[in-house]
Amino acid sequence: MAEAVQQRCSFAVPLCLIPAEKINMGVVIVQDGRIRFVNSKFTEISGFERELLIGKRFVELISPEWRPLYEINDDPEYEVEILTRSGERVPAEVSTSLIDFNGAPAEMALVRDISEQRRLEEELFRRQEELIAMTYELEQSNYLKDLFLDIMRHDLLNPIGVAGNFVELLLEEERDADKLELLRAVRRSLTKAVELVENATKFAKLGSKKSLELENLDLRDLVAEVVHDLAPLAEREGMRIENRITESLPVRANRIIAEVFANFISNAIKYAPEGKRIVVEAERGENSVRVKVADFGSGVPDEDKESIFNRFTRRDKKGVKGSGLGLAIAKKIMELHCGRVWVEDNTPRGAVFVAELPAGGA
Repeated sequence: MAEAVQQRCSFAVPLCLIPAEKINMGVVIVQDGRIRFVNSKFTEISGFERELLIGKRFVELISPEWRPLYEINDDPEYEVEILTRSGERVPAEVSTSLIDFNGAPAEMALVRDISEQRRLEEELFRRQEELIAMTYELEQSNYLKDLFLDIMRHDLLNPIGVAGNFVELLLEEERDADKLELLRAVRRSLTKAVELVENATKFAKLGSKKSLELENLDLRDLVAEVVHDLAPLAEREGMRIENRITESLPVRANRIIAEVFANFISNAIKYAPEGKRIVVEAERGENSVRVKVADFGSGVPDEDKESIFNRFTRRDKKGVKGSGLGLAIAKKIMELHCGRVWVEDNTPRGAVFVAELPAGGA
């Protein structure tokens, strides 16, 4: 196409330049430094009408910042900024060649608007900078998280260990049956605290379910342990826990899954004491095992049924202390087991929290 413009011809000039109008780039012919021909695409790029461009010095269309480079440039391909009629600067890629125009030497420039390319390059560069910054922040965050976990593990386990030693001494000396039972409850709680710290440390470092250590467990036994540990707390609130799981429920899981059931039951004790009882049941399906914890309190509104499992989201419970992380942690634990959690309405009132685990484990 451009070659047709470059050749001498015996036809009228407009006929010789018809192919230039088909090129999707600006075409400019410069002779003695002045523009002798432009196609419609270049008028579109520059914003000038054709008659205003003819006879104009081409260097005047280069933005002032780029003119020194343009004037010393001897490369046939280069980049400049075209200064438009409205004063805007259009980045352009220019490819030049020498031609014979109307019997005299001239230079033909093919001008391609690279505004979109520049915009994409700048956007890519900006995103790369953001990614670098985010990567640095993530590395710092991971470092601080690991540091916090290390401090939590050591600084919490040490005082728990000291308390445990004192409890053991008191157990050896105490003879009163009621006090002995209380001390044993304290010992169980301290043991549980150690397990929680250890499990929380491991849990925080889990990147995927592949790093989760699984073993053969019986959910019936795990739930029974949880119910036994939480029964005194329920009794103090005037509630009772009915554990109706009697059949063995073998699964492949990590023992941290017990925290899901402990969270469900402890939530029922805190949030639904008016119901007076908590019922724990299980269902075995063809491809799944479900553990259900039902209370008979005020229930969970439909608009909260999903959000309560999100981190730092909790219902408005005046006078109830807590981090609001329990249900989010329960959800994460089940996801690591390829399971899920949700809440349903109980009949006639209350809520049913459900943990579903694939049959056979993850």
